[in-house]
Amino acid sequence: MLRLRQAKSCPSPFSLAWASALFFGFVVNKIKLRALLSVVAPVLLLHAHVHIALWGKGSSPILPLVEQGMALAVLGSVVLPSISLTVTPCRVGIAFGMVAAIQNFALAIVPIVVSKIYNSHGHRFIPNVEFLFIVLGLIGIGVGIALNVVDACTGGKLNHYQYNFWREKEHTYESDNFGTTNNFFIPSENALV
Repeated sequence: MLRLRQAKSCPSPFSLAWASALFFGFVVNKIKLRALLSVVAPVLLLHAHVHIALWGKGSSPILPLVEQGMALAVLGSVVLPSISLTVTPCRVGIAFGMVAAIQNFALAIVPIVVSKIYNSHGHRFIPNVEFLFIVLGLIGIGVGIALNVVDACTGGKLNHYQYNFWREKEHTYESDNFGTTNNFFIPSENALV
């Protein structure tokens, strides 16, 4: 009976992502560490799925569900806004289309793989299916680390503004992706006076 009450009171990861997306969008706009946050979100997902796989039947599902919701909100706040920072303006539509196609492909394939694992392991979800999500979390962490390395080697557009804001007094921002001067990130000389 306790498990039934816990299941009814557990938050959905999607409702948590929906409820916290505005907050995480605000945070991402303030700290500007998009490439770094692309590693943090898969780490949260990995921890949630390891927790479910190893302690799933004997522990409360609230912490893993909260972590999944936070990771979804962070990824949503980081991935799509990063496209306009890294792609030339004439290719932004194609980039958004490719991201949507990749997401839809994953949403079509992963449930099939989950059902195959579930059926082949005695109709048990835990821990066998969770191992798939653990592997996907590790892949996400690897992709996030690769993104940080590529971003650092190519000028650091995804982590650029925050690092330059704190490191240098003089800023030399030529222009943003739309051809206008980006004065928002340049502190004035009299800002502290």
